[in-house]
Amino acid sequence: MVFYPFLSIIAGYFFFEITKLLRINKKLIATIALLILLAIPIKNVVLFEMTLLQRNTRYWSKDWIEGNIPQGSKILIDSGRTINTYSPPLFNSKENIISMITTIESLEAGETFDDSRIVDSKSSIYFKYLLNNPPEITYNLTSTELGRKAKSIEYYRNNDFDYIITSTHITAKAYNKKWAGKYPIAAKFYRSLDKEFTIVKEFTPGLTRSGPTITIYKVK
Repeated sequence: MVFYPFLSIIAGYFFFEITKLLRINKKLIATIALLILLAIPIKNVVLFEMTLLQRNTRYWSKDWIEGNIPQGSKILIDSGRTINTYSPPLFNSKENIISMITTIESLEAGETFDDSRIVDSKSSIYFKYLLNNPPEITYNLTSTELGRKAKSIEYYRNNDFDYIITSTHITAKAYNKKWAGKYPIAAKFYRSLDKEFTIVKEFTPGLTRSGPTITIYKVK
């Protein structure tokens, strides 16, 4: 209590000195302020450049899968019907590719294979190329078709699936009321995964690694 007057005098003195410095060093202060403002975008650029040094979660998880999950395993994977931009870029089995080629080549003029309306009968050339240049490791892949075609938990147990691979780009939709209302079975499937199956491995992004979180569940 006794020291309050002295503290007030000291605070007043420091305030006076600071305002005097502000008047004298306007250019210096403006330079410091500019550097502070530039620091944020520079930091973001540096972090982005650092992410280029590490494989993103999709390719990081692909490396692990091909080293730890036997080829030919039956896997449900979060991807589009023909194109995979959300999950590990695994290669489909020869049998599945032949089936896809047959279906695509049977399309009528103007008809498309999926909702993206990109893959028509002429697109079979791409899958024929895959068939003629097969990678060493392939899997029996079934797509969730961006989550929309995910079925019940029991379906995957009863149909001998080995693994389920999800991407947060898709699983997040299960908690969107509008999407869940349109695809209730799929929403229930995604919301039940953590309770029903064991997580084998999870790959999460970070400051220097981009991509969605990839989660691998063991079914059997």
